[in-house]
Amino acid sequence: MSDGAVPKVARSLPVPPRLRGRLALTFTAVILVTCVLAAALLLSNALHERQHIRGDTLGTVIALSFGFDQELAAGNALLKGLSSSPALKSGDAKGFYDQLRATPIPDGSWLILSDLDGQVANTLRPFEAPLPRHRDFPTYPEALNRIRERGWAVSGQMGSLLKPGTT
Repeated sequence: MSDGAVPKVARSLPVPPRLRGRLALTFTAVILVTCVLAAALLLSNALHERQHIRGDTLGTVIALSFGFDQELAAGNALLKGLSSSPALKSGDAKGFYDQLRATPIPDGSWLILSDLDGQVANTLRPFEAPLPRHRDFPTYPEALNRIRERGWAVSGQMGSLLKPGTT
């Protein structure tokens, strides 16, 4: 600034206050409409995603239910087949034990034949090995009462006395 020029401040065009208010109102309205549209699009997308997830979940549940029903039917057929075994009907415990051992079952599963005193055969143990009696289980009176009432019982998951730590 050695040439003696004085800096000037640039000024905006004079805008009347009325026009200034309209510009501020228009800008606010545009921003508000944009926010509302963005919120509507986000909500619509979220609802679409929710329906998609619900549909996928329902499909998965139906498939799992069908698979479970098939496994249950297969297990039921297996038990019905074993219950009509000639070895079981004739009282041949060794022959029935051999049949149990030859029966394909899922890994981690085993088959047990019990009478009202206790286990007669258990595929986890050799034939004629000592097996638990019903009195060895804390809930045996209730279990025996169910068998006496119904004539049968199916045991799902229970602790194994022969294989500790397993169900």
